[in-house]
Amino acid sequence: MKSKEENDLRETVEALLKNLIDGPSASIYAVLTQFAKDNIHGTLTAYSIWHHLEGSEHHFRRRKWANDPRILAKVQEANDAYLLYQRTATIGGRVIPRAAVHSIVEQLACQCETDEKIRRTI
Repeated sequence: MKSKEENDLRETVEALLKNLIDGPSASIYAVLTQFAKDNIHGTLTAYSIWHHLEGSEHHFRRRKWANDPRILAKVQEANDAYLLYQRTATIGGRVIPRAAVHSIVEQLACQCETDEKIRRTI
């Protein structure tokens, strides 16, 4: 018989797995649990865990957040909220500009262009 704490832990881990791996989280949890038991005296690394999950026996895949419309919508929502706050943040009703802002914006724009080129090549 399992305790409530064990069930709560399992449910929490399964919820986290949904964000990381495509596939049924209960199955992934079972595979990981057995893998940990099979390697109880060994060293587990991120590489060995992913290799086991993505291997020919299980075929689980990492969730691709860049292609997940729910994730993209949440990122856009967070960006919009942040930008709205920045546009309305004033001191005494006035925006006080900083000299470094222009330089920072240019560097970020350049980095975004580089990131986009990298994404297109992948």
